[in-house]
Amino acid sequence: MPAIEFTFNTSQLDALAEKIGQAVDGGAIERGSVRGVNEVLDRTYDTSRKRMNAGINLDDQYISRKLTVEHATTVPRGTITAAGDLTVLGRYSPKILLKPVKHPAKSKGDRSRGIPPGLKATGVSVQVSRGVAKPIEHGFLMPLRGGNGIGVFTRGTDGKVRHRYGPSVYQLFRATVDELTPEIEDDLEATVSDAVLIEVRKAIE
Repeated sequence: MPAIEFTFNTSQLDALAEKIGQAVDGGAIERGSVRGVNEVLDRTYDTSRKRMNAGINLDDQYISRKLTVEHATTVPRGTITAAGDLTVLGRYSPKILLKPVKHPAKSKGDRSRGIPPGLKATGVSVQVSRGVAKPIEHGFLMPLRGGNGIGVFTRGTDGKVRHRYGPSVYQLFRATVDELTPEIEDDLEATVSDAVLIEVRKAIE
């Protein structure tokens, strides 16, 4: 799955440049545009992370690692990129579901899997939405290769074992940006306009 980018640029603000561009050199407009884009870029990054963290049960550090911010430098264009890789369901607080066995005296449990004597595993629960545990039928946990944590697996009626995945940062970011786009566009227009006017004042003083 490819990464997703949300791009900030000021091409829609050409009218502003036309109004004031005759009075000052283009450098003032460019400097203000770059500064304004970066201010909105940082606010959008913070807001999108908060929205993504609000209901989903993912660690904020994990979300942060999957987002990359590229600030504007010489031209007023910046991006926030969300990595396109999948998120294993094992990141969503998996827990083994247990129940008593029929003959507790004969049950030794399984210390390696966290199953005490007298109990047996009946499946797995995960919390995709924070605070809401959902059972996974026929689910079980296994360590992932390379020491990359725990994975949630299921065995189907065909006997095949499948690794299960949850919502990815890519998917969360795409949904969040779609929701925030009108707000971002208004912020971008107002912020860049203000930043450019500040630079214009500096240039004509």
